[in-house]
Amino acid sequence: MKERRWTLFTNHAAVLIRLLEHPETTIRTTADELELAERTVVGVLQDLRREGYLLVRKKGRHNIYRVNPDGPMKRPEHKGYTMREFLFRVQSELEQIASVAEKNASGKRRVGL
Repeated sequence: MKERRWTLFTNHAAVLIRLLEHPETTIRTTADELELAERTVVGVLQDLRREGYLLVRKKGRHNIYRVNPDGPMKRPEHKGYTMREFLFRVQSELEQIASVAEKNASGKRRVGL
């Protein structure tokens, strides 16, 4: 049986995360880093901009990308959340998980495990 190849994030999420980390990146660099076609990145950028997830301004010949924290979430089960609220919720959950893992790890060290 052939192993299925998949990723946790869609191309849209991958590009959005890349832009959070590198707002002055170019389309070519983003495409290379994410192993996507430049045409794919252009389409994703258009989608993100059209739906209000991304703000773009010119700086010379280049674009500067900023994720719109007040952009609405699109999926019906996340409707009512802005990007800011959704990402804050995810961050809070991750911090809680890390805290529990840290407590568990320090408890094991104390008892000599």
